[in-house]
Amino acid sequence: LPSYPSKHPLAYIELPLHRRVFIGVVAASLLVGATIIGRGGFLGIIRGEFYEHRAIANVDKETNIPAERGIIIDRNGVPLVRNETSSSVFVHVRAWLKKTISEREDATKRIAELFDARITDKTMEILLDESALEAQSMIALGRGIDAKSAQALRDLKDPAIIVRDDYRREYIDGRTMAHVIGYTGVDDESRAIIGRSGLEAYYNRELEGKEGKTVEARDAHGNTLGTRIKENAVSGATLVTTIDKELQAVVYNRMRAGLLALDRDAGVAIVLKPKTGEVLSLASFPSFDNNIFTRPGKNEERARLLRNAKKPLFNRAIAGAYSPGSTIKPMMALAALHEGIVKPTDQF
Repeated sequence: LPSYPSKHPLAYIELPLHRRVFIGVVAASLLVGATIIGRGGFLGIIRGEFYEHRAIANVDKETNIPAERGIIIDRNGVPLVRNETSSSVFVHVRAWLKKTISEREDATKRIAELFDARITDKTMEILLDESALEAQSMIALGRGIDAKSAQALRDLKDPAIIVRDDYRREYIDGRTMAHVIGYTGVDDESRAIIGRSGLEAYYNRELEGKEGKTVEARDAHGNTLGTRIKENAVSGATLVTTIDKELQAVVYNRMRAGLLALDRDAGVAIVLKPKTGEVLSLASFPSFDNNIFTRPGKNEERARLLRNAKKPLFNRAIAGAYSPGSTIKPMMALAALHEGIVKPTDQF
């Protein structure tokens, strides 16, 4: 080959790129394209409904309407529980986060002073950290607040503190029915009212109902233009039990008197309908008033129950272990007859 000066255009030659370079470029392009298409499909199809609701929420503010919990009645239709009107306190997340640290501390102190709850700055941080802030604009702070405390919270006129109408469970003859009915409480995660024990817990899904929704239309500046009901609240189902309320009271009082006469405090009384096995009455001792779990201002009483060495919350009727006593004799006799060990005419 002829030699050319270094600056001569023919002094340089073009070499073809290796095949692996083209394969790498194509693979990288396909990977980037697949990532973009996959992410777009995930956001638009799988999560499309979620982000659609979030977009609407920027214009329309949705508020839940609490559903009335289903009533529990005895075999004769006599109510064993009722729903009392009360209030619930919510924290509006966006308004709360707009506050300065000192403003949050002052608001937390005022909330703690006005209703029965051990609310601290740390409590608020935990609530915010554990909540799905993208999916909800408000966090339930307290349920079952009495009218006086609710009005005091409203009078604060703090946009971050929302007080709404709600229901609180009231148990009729709470101490007599405590272990049968159980009680409700606030769920640690959802902050919804749920059954914690007894029939309230076992049939929670049927009793809890379905919350409704109101929609508040707003303009770009956040001004309210109007309110409409999007979904009506649906009350929970009525639970019909086999319990006889009058018989339950008689059994409870007779059993309690008998234990006092024996200087005892623990025992069980159960009355069954022999033909069907229906439970007509069930009482476990010692008992407790399940209303202290739904009424405000009962923190100390709840703590004493939990610390009580006699374990009044323990349902001895369904969880206790006892010797069967003479009630096992008919079963043993039936087994002996079935196996041909004895005859009906044998005597011992």
